[in-house]
Amino acid sequence: MTKQLLAAFQSEVLDEAGTDCGTKSTLEITLTNRNSKDFLYRYIVEDGKYVCLTPQIIDKYVGKTVHLRSPMMCKGQKYCNICAGEMNYKLGNLNIGLGCAKISTTLQRLGMKKFHISNLASNKIDQNDMFI
Repeated sequence: MTKQLLAAFQSEVLDEAGTDCGTKSTLEITLTNRNSKDFLYRYIVEDGKYVCLTPQIIDKYVGKTVHLRSPMMCKGQKYCNICAGEMNYKLGNLNIGLGCAKISTTLQRLGMKKFHISNLASNKIDQNDMFI
């Protein structure tokens, strides 16, 4: 599966900064305290305008359902800036498909780990319980 993921996604790249494919499709996401950090620097549509969820304003949207622009809905040849968000641009990572290696490596490691985990259980024994 690791090799298949890498082969499928290695050519996925971001378009230039500032690009917009123009899609009207969004994902409805309810932001919570638990998941809000996962959406930092992503764009939502509010009253027909794009709003970037920066650390300064994201708390304003916690508890609300927002319309998130997503790479899943992107219509461009490459993923546009608005659908992909700002995080990868800030990191200088335009070859986002190469990030798939981390996911596949983690999956592979977890699969291997299940064969090597040994559980040790300890019990307290009361010596008075040992005698009948």
